[in-house]
Amino acid sequence: GNTHTATATVTVVDDVAPVAKAQAVTVKLSEGGKLTAAAVNNGSDDNCTAPGALVLSIDKTTFSCTEVGENTVTLTVADAAGNTHTATATVTVVDDVAPSIEVNPDMIKSNAVRNVMVNGKEQWQINVSLQKDCKADVPIDLLSYFISNDNCTVKTVTYAPTDGSPWNNVSHNASHGITVTVEDASGNKTSIEIHLIAKDISA
Repeated sequence: GNTHTATATVTVVDDVAPVAKAQAVTVKLSEGGKLTAAAVNNGSDDNCTAPGALVLSIDKTTFSCTEVGENTVTLTVADAAGNTHTATATVTVVDDVAPSIEVNPDMIKSNAVRNVMVNGKEQWQINVSLQKDCKADVPIDLLSYFISNDNCTVKTVTYAPTDGSPWNNVSHNASHGITVTVEDASGNKTSIEIHLIAKDISA
């Protein structure tokens, strides 16, 4: 019936890694191309550490024009014991920023382009010569009248009718509207309208 006791130290170790769960996300350049680990996380959990206490990190947090399209990021999840687990997610970078187009300031200074009020609205105008056969031509250097820019890449600047196209059956002071459109590599577009004003300068 005799007994004796002794104590021992039992060290409990959490060696179970958390389960990282990631989800596909879209990043917009209009929002700075920023990405957070919380946005990629899709309910990662752990046997001991509460979900809100897990430490989340990703290997890339900022994206730019060179990464438009699909990219892969790695989500790392760490629990309170230092165990980690990773998962990957597809990040689709979208350029949703429209390009800009404006009248070249040099053309305004030289009075080659004027901003006038027509029926209470502002209108950009370019004078073109009215020929004796009642025709006028779209200026062959029309693109030089504008400046276009984009956060990534300007793809095209288009308008119709094209450079040098005849404008028939024209009378003095007749107005001919042309819409100039700039498009970037992602398909975003911006337009500006300018009016050609026929001027009879013949003697």
